[in-house]
Amino acid sequence: AYFIETSSEVQNNLPVINNIGLIGLYSNSYLVPTSSLNLSVKINNINGSLKNGTILISHNNYAIGDKIYTTGLTNIPGDLLIGTVKKIIPSSNNLEDTITVDFIKNNSHYIGILTSYA
Repeated sequence: AYFIETSSEVQNNLPVINNIGLIGLYSNSYLVPTSSLNLSVKINNINGSLKNGTILISHNNYAIGDKIYTTGLTNIPGDLLIGTVKKIIPSSNNLEDTITVDFIKNNSHYIGILTSYA
């Protein structure tokens, strides 16, 4: 877990970003990584659900390396990059695929906490 030091009081459950995209949520001075969140996400403009570090999404022609973004349908703003497709596990009935994610790494000393967004 990463400790986040702020110069002012910050509300919990706000998105934390680095220079690439979303890396998690701010909670009680700590970073909750994106891989631990339940989020509405999209790959190639097809919505899916991130839970327990994997995505369930309608069957389609996804490719390793496709970019994964937030949808804005939850408390996180839309179009924030969270990572790329790492592995595709097609469903047996061609209805829903399971996607594993290569999440954005927190490799920066400087991050931002989004306190206001529309």
